[in-house]
Amino acid sequence: MSLEDALSLAYQNNPQLVAARAQLRAVDEGVPQALGGWKPQVVISGSAGKAQIKQYYGDNLPALQTLYGNQTTYYPHITPTNAAIQVTQPIYSGTTGPAVDRAEATVRAQRANLDATEQQVLLQTVNAYLAVLQNQQVVAVNRGNLDVLRQQRDAARERAALRQGTKTDLAQAETRLASAQASLQQAQANLLSATATFEQVVGEKPVALTIPAPPSMQIESRDGVLSAAGAANPAVVAAEQQIKASEHAIDAAKGQLLPTVSLQALSQRTSDLGTGYGFTQVQSQVTANVQVPLYEAGIVTSQVRQAKQTYAQNRALRDNARKQAVSSAQQALDQLAGARARVVAQRESVASGQVALEGVKAELGAGQRTLYDVLQAQQDLFNAQVGLTQAEIDELNASYQVIAAVGKLTARDLRLPVQLYDPEAHYKDVRDRWFGLGGPVDKD
Repeated sequence: MSLEDALSLAYQNNPQLVAARAQLRAVDEGVPQALGGWKPQVVISGSAGKAQIKQYYGDNLPALQTLYGNQTTYYPHITPTNAAIQVTQPIYSGTTGPAVDRAEATVRAQRANLDATEQQVLLQTVNAYLAVLQNQQVVAVNRGNLDVLRQQRDAARERAALRQGTKTDLAQAETRLASAQASLQQAQANLLSATATFEQVVGEKPVALTIPAPPSMQIESRDGVLSAAGAANPAVVAAEQQIKASEHAIDAAKGQLLPTVSLQALSQRTSDLGTGYGFTQVQSQVTANVQVPLYEAGIVTSQVRQAKQTYAQNRALRDNARKQAVSSAQQALDQLAGARARVVAQRESVASGQVALEGVKAELGAGQRTLYDVLQAQQDLFNAQVGLTQAEIDELNASYQVIAAVGKLTARDLRLPVQLYDPEAHYKDVRDRWFGLGGPVDKD
């Protein structure tokens, strides 16, 4: 499994990334909701029931009593019904236009947040892949070191049996061997932990990992990286769009102080109004409605002031996001430079350690060195080998951190062999919808 394979699996299957895509689709729905402010509303209403009506004449009114006598009229089967349809079409509103602009800016901000999540997941994948690889190499180095120390212990035993070595030499060899066994056990435990993290991020167990080549993407000059981080980092882009959304929120709040104009059409049919003669009334009308707010109890003006403070807050958050992005880029560049220097130093240390170990072994055979000197040389070589592994992994990690700082650690920029998620597809699908519930859950 190459690093590209692991990145591709994480891009397709990581739950954190899948959830972020669903969140963006939910935010997309804010645009058709805002556009609904320009669309008509149609309401159908109706009622039906049963009624009984009694009418009395002349009981308390002498004139009617003379005319009709003591007379009672009874209508036992009255069925009053009412049916109406009402259509309201907005003509002008001071809130709808800014609400649409705000929703679209929010969508752009959420897309940047999705890019940030994608970068976070892919960087976690890089870290998990390299952590497994590093721990595998450390385990291998520990096993090699353990084999050598076991040989040294056995040789010390033979020399002690032949009275050519001391008990002190044997004790030192056994001490180093026990320490190496403990170090191997710790390295194996670290490997198991790194493997579990890898499976959590990628979704599959690591199998036959290979040492990746440095990223093919060119890392620009220091000034270029810092400038790009301050402008193209997804956190900065999202903050910029949140500022625009808060600007439109101010306009939407102010729009509540403006008049609204709408057309309303009503058609209504009412029958059996209690007369018992099958009375039916049909009414149709079209009206133009204008509402001019004069005083809104101070609520709207407070909302305007509140929106202005939110705008100021988002500007401060944008500045903070930019500083954090530049600082992260600086740290990644410094870590990369330090890792590269350590790689060169550790390679020289490994080479010199191998020469020194062979020389001490030869001098031991000539009686010029003790077993302790050999054990110490072996430990120095082991430390250099572990240090080289760590430095090489740190260099790769720092390289990808620099790429993430400038917003380029994405499946598109890395050219991963996957079907890229298109956030525009869902947005276009729902933006101008007039109706439709869609499926229970939209698939990626």
